[in-house]
Amino acid sequence: MPRWSEKLTYCIANVAAVLAALYIAFWLDLDRPYWAMFTVFIVSKPISGAVRAKGVYRFIGTLVGASMSVFLVPPLVQSPVLLSLAVSAWVGLCLFFALQDRTPRSYAFLLAGYSVAIVGLSAVNTPTAIFDVALSRLEEISIGIACAAIAHSVFFPSNFGDILRCKAEAALANAALVASNAFGLEPKAPSVRQVASLASVVTEMHTLYSQTSFETSNVRRAPMVMAGLLDRISVILPKASSIAGALAARQRVGEIPDPLRVELSDAATMLKAVGEGKVANFDATLANFEALSEMLDEEDTTESIELEQLVFRHAEDLLRSIQEGAVLASALTDADAAGEISALLPDSDKRPLYRDQALALLSAASAAGATLVACFLWIWTSWPEGFVAAQFAAICCSLFATLDRPSEVIGEAVLGIIISLPIAAIYEFAILPGVDGFASLALVLSPMLILFSFLQTFERLEGAAMVIAIAFSGALALQESFASDFASFINANLAEICGPLIAVAMLLVFRTIDPVWNAKRMIRSVWRSVHDLARAAPKNPGAWALQMFDRIGMAAQRLDLDGENAVQPDLLKDIRVGLNIIALQGLKDQFTSTMKAAMQDVVSRVSEAYQAAVSHASPSRFAALSDRLDVLADLFSQIPRCEERLDGLIAVNGLRLDLAETRRTELVT
Repeated sequence: MPRWSEKLTYCIANVAAVLAALYIAFWLDLDRPYWAMFTVFIVSKPISGAVRAKGVYRFIGTLVGASMSVFLVPPLVQSPVLLSLAVSAWVGLCLFFALQDRTPRSYAFLLAGYSVAIVGLSAVNTPTAIFDVALSRLEEISIGIACAAIAHSVFFPSNFGDILRCKAEAALANAALVASNAFGLEPKAPSVRQVASLASVVTEMHTLYSQTSFETSNVRRAPMVMAGLLDRISVILPKASSIAGALAARQRVGEIPDPLRVELSDAATMLKAVGEGKVANFDATLANFEALSEMLDEEDTTESIELEQLVFRHAEDLLRSIQEGAVLASALTDADAAGEISALLPDSDKRPLYRDQALALLSAASAAGATLVACFLWIWTSWPEGFVAAQFAAICCSLFATLDRPSEVIGEAVLGIIISLPIAAIYEFAILPGVDGFASLALVLSPMLILFSFLQTFERLEGAAMVIAIAFSGALALQESFASDFASFINANLAEICGPLIAVAMLLVFRTIDPVWNAKRMIRSVWRSVHDLARAAPKNPGAWALQMFDRIGMAAQRLDLDGENAVQPDLLKDIRVGLNIIALQGLKDQFTSTMKAAMQDVVSRVSEAYQAAVSHASPSRFAALSDRLDVLADLFSQIPRCEERLDGLIAVNGLRLDLAETRRTELVT
């Protein structure tokens, strides 16, 4: 939450940018200065680098869309149906590609799509002027982008480095606090809500870091550091859930020994201290865990020993992830801290997020369909402002494509437009007729500009404020010479309402998705990912784990659970299985051919079991894994004691704990 001083500086910068953009557009005698005006509201963000990133992608998208308009309109203007089909197909195609990239780069594809609707459909009555309309759009958008970027870089700019470090430290503290609950006598695995919360922060950090190339301040570009940091944060909760599961199983076997109970209590206390922002001595706790783990490895293997080894190993991994994560977070801004962390860095910084192909196709079909329906309505009724409805249908379907129920949000946007119209009407017919010169115009517009800018500083109101600001700017349609026409005002703004309503109708047909059903669909894609993993080891295990955590987090956000006392599905089970499979795959070349064959047999059967789960087959395949896992565990136990033997036992016993009695239908019921 921004401080009040930050809200104030944001408002000052934004209002200055809007007025500057409007003044320059008037000075250059451009056709639609209000396009420059609302561009500022669209691209403005509290972080100056994010403003520049969004501005650049908006410019690229507008350039591509304007160019496509020049290509489409002249040859098709005499065939309205073909032009409508071409524009609609282009909108849908661009939206599909936009949804393949969950970084700000996707904004370029969005703009390339609906800019064709904005530029191309605006010029159908004067097709010979299409180049001038496209050029004017590009000029006015560029002015708005430049003014926003300059203003937000001058007025107390915030940079990515400090913000990313703060978010990373807060995420590590929150993860430590959640993980501390797994170490108690009544171990608690992370809840669905806690998984969703941390996963959303990881995704946000990933998105923010992708924009650092647009930062002009002295921010360190350290993609390997960020990749290593995200890798560690994404495994903390899976490790915590492993500890909670192993401890619960150990308690069912018998009373937990005092040395283990004391160490776990100390670790929980330390993690709570980390969660409160205090300094903790990780090295001493890790040394104690390692010593106890070595003592257990010398004893005869029993079920209780195996479970205690699981607890110690995952506790060590968890504590190291938090400790190393804190070092990497410091290295984001501290060059001195970055000098000694080469051992913590991954081999690759490629960390793609989950792509939902099915949702992308449905969203693209909705956007194309809504644009086409609006165009046909325009053609059929010969409505002079009907093209505005098609433009807004394309815009709304594109901007809200990632939501499960976009029709609800678009309905709220329509409400925002309706709210803005009376305000715009008062300005249009009561205030602006008495304005003479830019100074007086700036004076009368400033109260509303300040209000819209202030509302944008609140995360929950940002979208609504932007919609109202755009609708207000479009309704005024400020130009060089003032001319008020009540009929035209009502006609144009009615189209702005009609377009989103058409989008709502189309989205109700194609894109109304029950969030819980969508969560189950995502979890089935998680099973498919584990199946693929078991068939072939990933080239980048860190990237696999991060993408899995991102996908599981998206599923968790969609599950509607009433409070912490609700039955909590174990969403992290599959990522734990995957991590254990990766461990076995990495060990295969360390042992004899007999051991290698036994390990491959287990991995193959895990793949088959997950394939059966994806295909809605019987979950009995998971129960059948129990014997195979027992055989592999016995083989590991017969090997002379070494680090590889212990690693293998940890992986196998983790799989035994997670898969021996699994019923796949229990995951999201």
